[in-house]
Amino acid sequence: MRQTAGQGSFFEAFDKLGRTPGMGHKREDLTSYPLLFWPVGAYLIIYRAEQRPIEIVAVARGSRDIPALLRRR
Repeated sequence: MRQTAGQGSFFEAFDKLGRTPGMGHKREDLTSYPLLFWPVGAYLIIYRAEQRPIEIVAVARGSRDIPALLRRR
């Protein structure tokens, strides 16, 4: 499978987050869960950094209803 430029940005971000867990910020206005948010363009990588390896919970456009998305996870 060929990788597009956009996918490359995500893979680079996943690698960076895996090497440096804790990057990003909490969004207590969006969720009470212990999640961190990292922007990549118009998208948010939402992840848990409590254990290794980190857990990517979602990759979603920032314009989505993030609280509703996370309630379904």
